[in-house]
Amino acid sequence: MEALFLGTAAAEGYPAIFCNCANCQRARQLGGSNIRRRSACLINDDLLIDFGPDILTAFQDNKLSLAKVKYLLVTHAHDDHLLITNLTYRRKKFCLDGLQHLDVYGSLPTIERIRSLPFGELELGLTLHPIGALDSWQMGPYTVTALEACHAPQLESLFFAIQESDKCILYATDTGPFSEQSWEALAVMRFDAAIIESTLGTSRASDSHDHHMTREQCIYHHSELRRRGLMKPKGINVAHHFSHNGNPPHADLSTMLAQQGILTAYDGMVLSAKD
Repeated sequence: MEALFLGTAAAEGYPAIFCNCANCQRARQLGGSNIRRRSACLINDDLLIDFGPDILTAFQDNKLSLAKVKYLLVTHAHDDHLLITNLTYRRKKFCLDGLQHLDVYGSLPTIERIRSLPFGELELGLTLHPIGALDSWQMGPYTVTALEACHAPQLESLFFAIQESDKCILYATDTGPFSEQSWEALAVMRFDAAIIESTLGTSRASDSHDHHMTREQCIYHHSELRRRGLMKPKGINVAHHFSHNGNPPHADLSTMLAQQGILTAYDGMVLSAKD
């Protein structure tokens, strides 16, 4: 089971398009792992998490095609995680060699946003599946559990636990601290990798209008997963989804988080859950 990080930034990207702060200036100068797209993740080659505005360049830069993707999980309907016009390019006039059917899973507000397109499921070659927190389902080789994210409650945002055979990954982005309901659901799982957002860094605490985690909260959640026995002995802890506000460029951030036993995700990083 492999996870390829297609993007690791918050909504504004890193460096942010209109920003000239010290972090953004430094990232532009350094390039490489300091340049972050809006977040998305590819599991193996057939399961995509989120479908935002940078998907095209992410797949091109990684020399990949979306043609193999069978399953799409959408955390929520903010446009840095779901740009619905991407789906219009699934029509036959744009796909000359046939189309792999796509099963799309998201909360009802997410699915309704996709349904606002002027093209139906048949024309787009997909099936839409509304899901909610604590739902579990099988899709191909994967068993997925949706968990309640503390983020944009009107969108019924979600994060996911994904299991393939005896391997299991937690992917939690765009969420504030986990609810007790989510901790209870996680209690029966054991993770080979836990990917948790650290959007705010040291910039500020989240509030009711912007549910994200600080670096301290990210570290706490990784520590709590270990304390509760939810990580396997060789389980990997990863921080993800960084804003330029409160998060320095990659090398400095990586050094800070490594002291807590946490890897810092970067665009193009591959995470393998193997025996």
